[in-house]
Amino acid sequence: MTGELDHRKLLRVVVFRPGALCFVLVIGLAFIFTRCKLASGEGRLPAEMIEFTGLVTDPACPLPGEPEAGRTQEIRLDQGVTVLLYVETPARRGDRIRGKAVFACGEGSRNPGGFSERNWLWSKGAVWTGYARQVEISPRDNWILALKRLPDRLRDWVRLRHASFWRTPPGPLLLSLTLGDTRLLEDKETYWLRASGLSHLTSVSGTHLIFLLGPAAWLARRTSSPRRLRQGLTLPLILLPGILSGWKTGISRASIMTMATRLDPLMRQRRDLFNLLFLTGSALLVSQPYSIYDQSFWMSLTTAGAVSYTATRLSCREDSIRQKFKTTLCFSLTAQLILLPYQMTTSPGIHLLSPLVNVIALPLAACLMAVSYPAVLILSCLPAGTGVEKLAISLFLFLLKPVSWLILCLSEIVAKFNQAFVPLRLIFLLIPLPTVIFLLKLNRLGRRPLRLTCVLLASLIWILAVWLVFYHPDQSQVLFLDVGQGDASLFVSGSGRSLLIDGGDKGNGFSTIIPAARTLSLRRIDLAVVTHAHADHAAGIAELMEAGFIGQLFLPAVDAREVDEEDNMTDELLLIAYQSGTAVDSLKQGDSFSLDGWLVEVLHPAPREGLVDLNEASLVMRVTIEGLSILMTGDLTEEGEGQLIRTGRDFSSRLLHVPHHGSRYSSSDAFLDACDAGIALISSGRNNRYGHPHPDVLDRLDQRGASLYRTDRSGAVFLKIRGGKGTITTWLKSPDD
Repeated sequence: MTGELDHRKLLRVVVFRPGALCFVLVIGLAFIFTRCKLASGEGRLPAEMIEFTGLVTDPACPLPGEPEAGRTQEIRLDQGVTVLLYVETPARRGDRIRGKAVFACGEGSRNPGGFSERNWLWSKGAVWTGYARQVEISPRDNWILALKRLPDRLRDWVRLRHASFWRTPPGPLLLSLTLGDTRLLEDKETYWLRASGLSHLTSVSGTHLIFLLGPAAWLARRTSSPRRLRQGLTLPLILLPGILSGWKTGISRASIMTMATRLDPLMRQRRDLFNLLFLTGSALLVSQPYSIYDQSFWMSLTTAGAVSYTATRLSCREDSIRQKFKTTLCFSLTAQLILLPYQMTTSPGIHLLSPLVNVIALPLAACLMAVSYPAVLILSCLPAGTGVEKLAISLFLFLLKPVSWLILCLSEIVAKFNQAFVPLRLIFLLIPLPTVIFLLKLNRLGRRPLRLTCVLLASLIWILAVWLVFYHPDQSQVLFLDVGQGDASLFVSGSGRSLLIDGGDKGNGFSTIIPAARTLSLRRIDLAVVTHAHADHAAGIAELMEAGFIGQLFLPAVDAREVDEEDNMTDELLLIAYQSGTAVDSLKQGDSFSLDGWLVEVLHPAPREGLVDLNEASLVMRVTIEGLSILMTGDLTEEGEGQLIRTGRDFSSRLLHVPHHGSRYSSSDAFLDACDAGIALISSGRNNRYGHPHPDVLDRLDQRGASLYRTDRSGAVFLKIRGGKGTITTWLKSPDD
């Protein structure tokens, strides 16, 4: 009966509270209000550059050391639409701004597992984004605006006044942990934190308050002052993380609840914790209704609720050092279990080492934050640019650098341990486990005459159904990713073997290819080929090697010293491959290799001497999967096409990956006739400055009746192959459909 009573108690805690009923009502009203407002704003999007006037509602924080640099500011236009606008000359909160801009609505993710700009805009109450031109700022000043600008001035001052502290290792990590500002972190460091499950530390929340107030409370207890006085003196500290970070939803929730519970002894009362949690969530949604689309809002509420419930269950335990350790461990594990579903939205699956590394990293982060906040306060009191300040900065960095290095080192090790990653598809197989445990518990209690064999049979049926729905061992697929003005094509066999041809420009390795590979249940990529070493094809591959995500790398058999190109990344790729332990080999005309029954033939280029144009020397490969051939061409030029034709080799294919993003200097009539492809795919960026694909190329493809797919219009393109037959689907609906 104890288990039944516990479940009833939990039900009463969650449901039968005035705050819970209020929270449900506010959620419904916030959803209706915001959806109507956002839909109305998206429907009023102008089709061309327009003149705008508006009011700056959020000036955004400057980068440390760059006070006059441009930034994306939140502006409420006179027609009532909120936009996020990049402004080269920043304005203050409340200033009037006018200028010209081309606006666009935020899009959802353009690749599986990709970033959704639309959701990000919605969480800020905005629907349009743009780049302002010919901006004119009209300053406004009054005492109300002066009060509203005080937090902005303090945030800007902390970032700019201590730029030498934030921009020196380990400053970027300290800035992200204490102020929630991750802009100075390198892309690979951001990936390590996200992949290892430590990115929540960079979102200022209740954890930061605990780390800040803990040492302060310990020092206060060492004084002889009354308890109420100590509580009152620590109240201002509750506001500090929120002011410095900009009052994001997580820290706002934590600050309100902490302030209320700290006032309880002064007001001689004790609040119901869960009722306070729901009322706080209601208040935040009333003041910031668009938080309903912010993942951090829900993450903060659910984590706080789970930890609070765990605290009530453990509050009656003995007060010993051993018990305190168990309680802390229990809190950490509870928080990690709640955070796992949110982590799965950014990485389709879970990392088995994430809970363990959090248990280790949380105390380390507590040490960093407990020292960083006082360090900022002490440095603020010292004269700027003096030897005393420089000495203090050196001392703090000396103390903090080992701990911050250890956190980054732990996150890197865990992120690169791909064997511990469990794909989302495998997690579906574990869904029956809680049901089995629950049914067996009922069976022990004698509530129902259930047989263990029946329970196991039902579980096996579920696992078989999930396997049939999500797994097709006889199906191969090719994912042509949308990496903007670049190329990246991921081939995956039915047994899970993988081949990546090109990786897009900088940032696409961490933010596009890895999430897409995770959605396809890949722990790593077996083989990667760089058709040529221009950044829009090779930079993403370099990032993947830094992440330990590639087993073997293939490069064109062209000596980098023979190439007269400033953006040639060959040397950089070789260096990163050496540092990461990635095996490297070269490919040339006449080579071939197989992968899980596929045949990959290298058709171009032949070895040569002298200066070589990288585009002209792009690797051209024909990949044959179950009789269906795909011609991959990189950035092959018309000159390179002619060389390929003169070899006399047959390179006809069912699908053509159009050379050089559809440039006018490629895809000649002779080349297209020799290829004789019924399907053409062009990888190019939306509204790219090169005008790709060129109308002449589109006309030549249309004359040959080729079915055309473009990543700039439809996002990622899927080709699924089974039994020698291919099926093509697109991630987004094309405007032409």
